[in-house]
Amino acid sequence: MKLPLLPLGFLLGYLAAPVSAQDLGQELLNQVRQCVMDTITNPAITTPDPTEIGMSCYMNKVVLGADGLPRADVQVRVTAFIKASGVKLPQRTGQGQVKLTGLSQLEGVFILPVVLGGQPQQLLLDTGASNTVLQSAVAEGLGLQGIQLPTSLLQQGVVGNECAQLGVTAAVYALPPMTLGQAQVTGLMGLGISRTFFTGAAVGALGLDFLSAYDLLLDPKRRQLQLQSPTPRPKTAIPLLGKHGLLAARVKINGQGPILLGLDTGASVMVVSQRLAQRLGLTSGKSEPIQGWCGSQAAQSTQLNRLQMGNFTAEKLMAYILPNALFDLIGVEGLVGQNFLNRFRQHWRFNGLNELGMVQSGSLVLSQP
Repeated sequence: MKLPLLPLGFLLGYLAAPVSAQDLGQELLNQVRQCVMDTITNPAITTPDPTEIGMSCYMNKVVLGADGLPRADVQVRVTAFIKASGVKLPQRTGQGQVKLTGLSQLEGVFILPVVLGGQPQQLLLDTGASNTVLQSAVAEGLGLQGIQLPTSLLQQGVVGNECAQLGVTAAVYALPPMTLGQAQVTGLMGLGISRTFFTGAAVGALGLDFLSAYDLLLDPKRRQLQLQSPTPRPKTAIPLLGKHGLLAARVKINGQGPILLGLDTGASVMVVSQRLAQRLGLTSGKSEPIQGWCGSQAAQSTQLNRLQMGNFTAEKLMAYILPNALFDLIGVEGLVGQNFLNRFRQHWRFNGLNELGMVQSGSLVLSQP
């Protein structure tokens, strides 16, 4: 089973926050600078790495609280810090269009042939990823220089709890131009993951940073995908809300709702939080070890008798129950996977990129195949 890549929007979503006060940003900038100076001049550190020290100070002073977890107001703090520091991220631009047929598919997830830095790669179609993801080895093979993220931060939003023991690392990369057919997007920031856990021949996931430059039309039955110039949202479209770079919709499950779930074409099946499973009175099936980025953890299977999104419904959907913390980080109660989405033709529209390139909202039109 292709598992949801829960950390992506969460990790890179730190760069996608609302505008904050200038004085807060300056205060945080001063704290980080002082932390860097104190660390560099510490006689116990014989070979200081400025990049590693800078990232550590940024995480400890801006993002994380005393308990090692993200602060409640982390979005406000991060945006204030970025504005005060004058950091300028690449501006994403897309051009061209593409229509592909006969897409490869494995376990319900589609695999797309892209070209990155002049080299062909296979990436999963993944609306559950806020940013494009690559195996670290691929990024390094392209000669990309990354900024390492703390393993402790990665651990907060992934399946498995052995990041440190397994030596899993993550880094942010400025990506070269990426093309899918005649569609090309520049100015992307991607995430590199050292642990290989992609489906089939895929070496990564094509996320919303690329896809949101276009309208996305997907016909799962015909295995057909089209990226075209953005069009106005029709009144009948299902509204989608931005949640840390992930898009979410309000649904009903077994007649109860509304329930906010993320939409993830990179997850083969539905996933719900333990809290939602208890609220809905779902019957738990057998416990199975689910492999994730940081090892495995037990997950119980269940069945959703009926899921309704807009005017469209599906019955008897298999789902996995995962810990609440995985979803609390991004503010949803689970994920809509391909065992629902693949039953319909889909027209995705993406609106309102924030100042740092994260999708703020969108819409989805479903139709019968």
